[in-house]
Amino acid sequence: YFGNTDQAILAADAIVPESWLYTFAVLEKSSVLAGRAERGEPETEGLEAAVRVLRQAIQSDGGANPPWALQMMINLAALGKTEEADAYGTEASKTAASLDIIDTARWRYHFVRGATRGEAGRWEDAKADLEMALQLAPSEPIILNHLGYSYVERGEQLPRAFAMIETALEQDPENGSIVDSLG
Repeated sequence: YFGNTDQAILAADAIVPESWLYTFAVLEKSSVLAGRAERGEPETEGLEAAVRVLRQAIQSDGGANPPWALQMMINLAALGKTEEADAYGTEASKTAASLDIIDTARWRYHFVRGATRGEAGRWEDAKADLEMALQLAPSEPIILNHLGYSYVERGEQLPRAFAMIETALEQDPENGSIVDSLG
């Protein structure tokens, strides 16, 4: 729907819960609503609307669909609701593990929760999640860069930290945030 948010929302609303597309429709609607700040609307208004959509879908579904819970965590963290965000992140990780979601996909849950916890000043918890994400996807550039940079910021494990960032740069040499991490 290429920029027409109203049509995108209508299309997402047309997908019934029984459809295999429903999970994606809820995520799309949430994403469109959350992104409205980029189009001049108040950021919190769009994020709050996205949270309402996800909360309703999770309640209707009877539990935390991992992708919905992950997106809920991201939106709540952006609203500064870090404790509630963390609870959804934990639920997303547990549910993903119980559903035997493959490791190459599960790292995202640990990574996002770790990044959120880091932003909330909970470094030890963040470090555990980020290390788990790295264990699940050891060559993922975004993990290598984020964890490496986090260690550098704290003056911890510097040889390992720089090696992680350099490996991330080898994997994704065009990524400006990785280049920036090396100064």
